[in-house]
Amino acid sequence: MAEPKALAAARKHLAQAEVRFGDEAGLVHLQEGLTLLEDVVESEVAHAEVATNLASAYATRIYGRAEALVAGDPGLPETQCEALFKWLLAFDQASAALPARAGDIKVALVRRLIDCYYEGHSAADKERAVQQLLEVSKTGGG
Repeated sequence: MAEPKALAAARKHLAQAEVRFGDEAGLVHLQEGLTLLEDVVESEVAHAEVATNLASAYATRIYGRAEALVAGDPGLPETQCEALFKWLLAFDQASAALPARAGDIKVALVRRLIDCYYEGHSAADKERAVQQLLEVSKTGGG
């Protein structure tokens, strides 16, 4: 059985997303590729598992790259942190199985954003924001 056109198009978009990781054009490719995979999952029963597995593979790659950036560069600029967070959020609407550490990676990235956003604020204000983040992540929102 031939691969559906939507699945082939999704592969192309996801490959472009990987090449353009971190930039706005790459994010558009990622979102388009994931949308096409969702279309396959919903309409192509024979290829649904392939589409889901492909989405999961890309989730693992993207989360891994994000984790490496966050862990490897303590001075990661705010704009880059925001862009990475958008990339991770793209998987929230996908059928992809996320990596086991997905929540931890998102929390680490948001902690970094809190550091940026609360620069110049009191330590108490920053700590309240971190505590709110931890509460959200405990209840499944992170």
